Amino acid sequence: MKKNNKKDSETEKLRERLLFEAEGAAFSGIGPALVEMVEIEQADEKELKKIAKRMGF
Repeated sequence: MKKNNKKDSETEKLRERLLFEAEGAAFSGIGPALVEMVEIEQADEKELKKIAKRMGF
């Protein structure tokens, strides 16, 4: 059970980091970042890792 909690915590930390970066891009005027923010919010762990790779993390 603890392992899942740790994994969930790491997933949420990754989500927060990706959202932080996407929000910065959106506020800088990069419109597609808004779509990316929705994608990040709805992504599961596997999808988040793909997004992170695409964003250069």
